Amino acid sequence: MKKYFIVCILTLITVSIPLSGQSDLQLNYQRKIGHYNQMKRMGGSLIVCGAVFTVTGTVLTIRGGNRLGSDDYSDPVIKDIIGLEVGIVFLALGIAMDASGITLNIIGNKKSKQYQSKLKNLKMGVICNPNMQGISLVYRF
Repeated sequence: MKKYFIVCILTLITVSIPLSGQSDLQLNYQRKIGHYNQMKRMGGSLIVCGAVFTVTGTVLTIRGGNRLGSDDYSDPVIKDIIGLEVGIVFLALGIAMDASGITLNIIGNKKSKQYQSKLKNLKMGVICNPNMQGISLVYRF
């Protein structure tokens, strides 16, 4: 009787360890999906802000470059040098924000779909019917 009891306890422990690992795997996938969705949203925000900075920088650069004057020796001089410099800085920041936003958006979208398909392919459950009881684990390739 003692041997039967020990075998039952060992069987329960053996079955419960993989099941807890599977639930941890599902939680890990859900956490990664949330992380990559956040990365995708941040990439979209950077794209919008980068577009605003790029347009603003372009306008400031054009307006600063068109304001020419002349000094005492009749050479053309840019009067609005600060507007021109700020426009160039905004333009550079806008292009950098657009590039990084596109990269984050693409990577976040791809990885999010990848982990969603992995989570959908892994199913675990308990079968409780009048005819049978048990545990089911399904992994689709």
